[in-house]
Amino acid sequence: MFVGLRAAFVALAGMALVAASNALPGETVAIAVPAAPQPDQSYAFKLDGSQPMPTQAVDAQLAYDFSSQLDEEFEQPNDFSGASLKELVAATPVSTDLDSELRCLATAVYFESKGEPLEGQLAVAQVILNRMESRRFADTICGVVHQPRQFSYSKTAAVRTQSKNWRTAVAIASIAREERWQEIAPDALFFHANYVAPSWRQSRVKVSQVGAHIFYR
Repeated sequence: MFVGLRAAFVALAGMALVAASNALPGETVAIAVPAAPQPDQSYAFKLDGSQPMPTQAVDAQLAYDFSSQLDEEFEQPNDFSGASLKELVAATPVSTDLDSELRCLATAVYFESKGEPLEGQLAVAQVILNRMESRRFADTICGVVHQPRQFSYSKTAAVRTQSKNWRTAVAIASIAREERWQEIAPDALFFHANYVAPSWRQSRVKVSQVGAHIFYR
């Protein structure tokens, strides 16, 4: 505290000298003295004679400015808009403890499209989600994939959960459900492999072909 007071007197003395040197002959020089600091405060005096600010306030402002600057410089975006789908899949954590809906979606991706390009696997997952939201099919993921005569794999088929194909399927299912990538085949509700020609395709609008699958709405 004594150091703060001594600094204050030095600053006031300097201000007085400057004011006196600029005063006209016979003119009285008046120096505004700020209120004394509280016992737990010291003042940072400004050389221009303006109202001082307690050093605690100065420190807080500096800390806030510095923190804001750090946030701006180091805050990472929460999306992968600049990344490829391959990078997004690689960065998506794959848990062994999946909720039932995510497991159903990943299982469908695994059996219907493993080995296909990532975009093709994502398109399959998005078809299932589109069906769930369309109100023309079941209102849950598991309900959609387990509807009779809709998907070619059996509910009892075994999944190799330690394989790379399964990890990819889980990542793709997570990305699709969380809408972390744009739609590959917008609004598609149906698809089939390019080596078959189902009759229903004639009444549908083709959206796109990705890998070995053709998608329709």
